[in-house]
Amino acid sequence: MVTNTKYNNYRKALVEVDAALKCLKYDDYQKIPQDVFEMIENNMDKEYDYEFDENVEYEDWNLMPEAKALLYNIFKQYLASDEQLSYLNMKERFERSKIEEQKKKNYSNDKLFENYEIKKTLQKNNQLIEYKESVIKKFFKRIVAFFRNYN
Repeated sequence: MVTNTKYNNYRKALVEVDAALKCLKYDDYQKIPQDVFEMIENNMDKEYDYEFDENVEYEDWNLMPEAKALLYNIFKQYLASDEQLSYLNMKERFERSKIEEQKKKNYSNDKLFENYEIKKTLQKNNQLIEYKESVIKKFFKRIVAFFRNYN
């Protein structure tokens, strides 16, 4: 389920993606299918105005994380050479393995119960408690038993 804020962020990110794609060279621009541009045009926020300085390098543009992710996927899918694609795939595998290692470290069985302290005094004092039935319960049980035996 996409929240309203996330939806609006992606619509604004599409504006930034559109601005970045318009700065591509003609040959690279032609590599991207027309339906991608139509999807961007149909779903972007028409009220959001993204301004950038063409004299500033792309890396220095102030892009939303969502826009960076979309541009990365467009580059990977349509513009990357085989060498670049293999490098990106290798880098993604490396990043995923780092994340998995961190998860293993954070959630290992040893660490899971590291802060769990067993109180020895409670274990030593664990004794059976004698259950004493109240006088009223005993009385009602005898009455019920009497009527059961009576029938």
